[in-house]
Order: sequence, then structure tokens, then C-alpha cells
Amino acid sequence: MIIFLGLVSCQELLEDNPITVDAIFQEKYQSLGGEEILGPAISQIYEKNGRKFQFTSKVSMVYDPEINQFYLAPIGNEILKIAEHLKYPNHYDIYAAFEPLHMELGGILSTGRVLSDVIVDMDHKRIVQYFENVGFYQMASDPPGVVHLLDYGAWKCAQACGYHAPKESSIGSISANEAGIASTPERLNPIFTGDPLSEIYVGSDGLEERIYENVVIYRDYASPGGIALRPLPELLEIPAETPQANTSEEEGVFIASEGDLGFYVPNNFDEYIRQYYGYLFIGHPINKFVKINEGLYRQCFENLCLDYRPDESEDQKIHPMALGRKYKQVIAREYIPKDGVDPFTGITLTIQKISPVVPSGKEQEISVLALKKGIPLSKIVLSLTVAYPDSCQQTQLFQPTKDDGTTGLEVNCSKADKGTPIKFKICAEEVEESVDCVEGEYLIWGEIPETTGEPLLATPGE
Repeated sequence: MIIFLGLVSCQELLEDNPITVDAIFQEKYQSLGGEEILGPAISQIYEKNGRKFQFTSKVSMVYDPEINQFYLAPIGNEILKIAEHLKYPNHYDIYAAFEPLHMELGGILSTGRVLSDVIVDMDHKRIVQYFENVGFYQMASDPPGVVHLLDYGAWKCAQACGYHAPKESSIGSISANEAGIASTPERLNPIFTGDPLSEIYVGSDGLEERIYENVVIYRDYASPGGIALRPLPELLEIPAETPQANTSEEEGVFIASEGDLGFYVPNNFDEYIRQYYGYLFIGHPINKFVKINEGLYRQCFENLCLDYRPDESEDQKIHPMALGRKYKQVIAREYIPKDGVDPFTGITLTIQKISPVVPSGKEQEISVLALKKGIPLSKIVLSLTVAYPDSCQQTQLFQPTKDDGTTGLEVNCSKADKGTPIKFKICAEEVEESVDCVEGEYLIWGEIPETTGEPLLATPGE
């Protein structure tokens, strides 16, 4: 993979001659579907650092003569502003409707890793999913089985290529969408965040934020899902150390932070981080794993610090340090509204599982977690109220929460038109404590075709 060149390198792309796919790319271009799938060529072939490049509207094709290999450039990393050194596993499943085209393109060798959950883009009346090298989308007006590629190539080459992408295939603003690792604060695991200590308010930089015991979440319109974590260690003046070389002498996983320099992360911390949204969200390490005292070890990352207590039970050994509480006391006091926003002491409800898009007439499965001061709350009854497009409302009761605080319900979705949003609210019933109801919505979509099981076209690099 490469970090793709800037637009300054595109100055030689415009020519008066009709643009065609160069002979060096022609075979691979056709094997991946040609103009029907990859779009028309929008630049002449050009060379950079010994590699040959050519844009189509959908992709950037690359040929490296040194290794005699063709591949597609990872433009998706730029679109979602993902740093290459922040390695993380795939936390997202490929949306079923996109599977056939994903397989037809040759799978991950062509598309790269999946970078987002399926995203509902109401502005364009479509659903999208971002991968490293391509992006998939389907319009509400498309018949079942019809899927397209986003105009990654046109987005990257921009005005230098002189190609204007149609609105339906253009790269929209993902910040307005509610999907991804943490599309809203309510979809983050409260075991990770801790209890909320404030409502959403406008911070000192004019961006909305909300304080939790362990982290502070704010609206970052450049980040996947539209949110990010405040860099609490830096804001609270926790000193960062000078990164070290990878010597292979220490145990753990080496995470680079400045070029080839970085820090070792203990294996159990690395597993925890990968479980809770990855290094992209939490940030790279800023110091070494150190012993604080006999019962406490710690390592800090860009956006939080992790504590390890070897004497605790297995599920309590690793836990984020409560930096959010300190942030509220030291930094955020003057910005938090004074009208009764105290630390939350009631019941918090968190949606653990819900599909952002559901075929018309199919069942939607919703799973909820109830906590009180971070502890699972059993034997309480929750209600689900669904608002349908015809102004009709339907209320159902969940089974009482189990010992782990969870409960679930299957909702029979209405046979609404494709692209119809369905709003819902979940609340606790017959409880004396204060309670936050949780609201959300999902989208009625078309039927999803079954996958064929085998790639239809040759995989890149063969």
C-alpha cells in the first residue's frame, strides 16, 4: 500500500486528446469490469516514483514494474483520514447487498479492507460502505441487486482531471451519517466509556461534546462516524515520552507513532484495544507500560490511559483510567451548562445490536443493555415505541433484563417503501430512578440478493 500522491502531481494529466485506458492497464481494467464497473478513464497515464498511475472515475490504477504488480490505490484511507501506522482489525462486516460485487472484483485483494459499517446517507438517498480502494453504494431507487462504486478516482484527482462526478456517486460527507464504530455516543459500550457525566454541550472550540467517566466524545466531522475522542492525556498534561526503536527485545506488540519509532503495547492491552474500537479510535501509545505500584500498571495513549490491576477479577483487570472525571473538574467546568447537569446517577440504556438497514417486511433485531452506575441491571422492563411513516405508533415490551443487564426484541418491520426511515424510542418502565430514554432510527431497504459463493473475475495481482 502507498500513501497516495497530492494533486500537485496531477498537473500533467490534462490533455486535449480523448482519454482512453492505457495499454498497460487495459487487461486488468477489463478483468475488473471495464467502464461499466470502474468508470471511464479521466486522466492520461503518468509516472511517479517509478510507478505508473491512471485515474478512472471510480479508482486509481497503479502498476509497479519493479515487482510486476497491478493494484488499486488506497484512496479510502484518505477519504476517512486513516493513518497507515494505526493498524487495526476489521471490525465491520461487508453489507450483504455489496457482497456479489465485492466478490466479482476479487475480494479484499482488489477492494482492500473494509473501513466502515454500512452508512445511511439520507442526503443522497443511498446506503454506502467504504473500503480502502473502492467504495460501494446503492440508491433507494435502484432495483434489487444493482450496486455501484463511488467516484474515488474523481474525488482524488478533483479539478486536475476535469471530471465532475454525478451527485449519486460522489463522495458525500460521512459526518452527517449515523453509522460506524461509534456513530453516536449511545452506541459505544458503557463498560468502555464509563457513566456519562454530562449532557451534550458546546465545548470551548465550538464543537459538541459529552463527558464520560473515562473518555470525552466530541463531534469531529472529519472522522469516520462523525465523532472522535478528545486527547485527554495531552489536555491533562500527562507527559509523553520519546518514541523508541523496535528492538524486538520487549514483549507485546510494537505500535509505531513517529515513522519507525513507537512503543510496545502489552498483548492483553492490544487485545483490549482491538476489542474496543482499535488504535484508530484510541490513538497510538505515548509512553511505555509502567508499574505504578504493586497492584497497578499503566500505559497512556493519545486519547486515554489504560490501567492493569493483576489482583482484580479477570473481567476487571484492564480498565480505562477515569480521566473524563478529571477533565470535567479541571477543564470543562466553565463550558458545561449550569442548569442541573450533574453526574448521572440513574439508569443508562445502550443499544448493543441493531441493523441500520432492514429489508421491507423483515424482522429487525434490537438488543439493549441497562446499567446503573456501570453495573448491569437485571429484572427491569423496557418498552419500545416505533413510529411508522403513516403516523401510526406501536409500543412493545421487552422481556425483563437478564443478570447481565441485556434484553432483546424482534420487531416486524412494516412493508414501507425502500428508503423509508423508521424512528424508535426505548425507555425503562415502572422504575423510580431517573432514566435516559434512547432514541434511534433505521432504514427500510430492498431485498438482499444471495451471494454466489465464488469470485466472478480474476483477482488482482495474478
